[in-house]
Amino acid sequence: MNIISLIGLTGLFFGINKYISSRYENIKLVTNYTSAVHAYGSVIFGLTFYLSKILLNRNLLIFENFIILFSTSYFIYDSYITIITLKGIHKYLYLYHHLISIIVLNSKINFPIIDMLILAEISNLPYYIVYDYIHQPIKDQKKIKFWKNIQKINYLII
Repeated sequence: MNIISLIGLTGLFFGINKYISSRYENIKLVTNYTSAVHAYGSVIFGLTFYLSKILLNRNLLIFENFIILFSTSYFIYDSYITIITLKGIHKYLYLYHHLISIIVLNSKINFPIIDMLILAEISNLPYYIVYDYIHQPIKDQKKIKFWKNIQKINYLII
């Protein structure tokens, strides 16, 4: 793994957080939006990876390596945010989750890790929308109900 790229991408997530923080005061929403950037980005990069395999009939390792680097950078960023914002057992569970994710992503085991990462992120996509609607000052119950139903269907499928 290229350490310069890792530092740069980790810095990108801190930059995204800072940019969003300049527009929103609610740190939970800022964290949610930054996490959404990772999830949607991972899905887009993952689909690009699979489309390159299908359309070009070759496995472009650069996409696979970038997805691993992108997610590893996010998990480093989010570990720092977890340390400074969470308390109690949740802090340690998230840190454990991130550490294991980083280890598995960067291991050379013969396992479809990119497939699992993309499926996990796809399953999380509606969560970010639901969370946003729930934390708005004026709640739109129809939209909340609609997106919660999408979230349930998504979890059932994946």
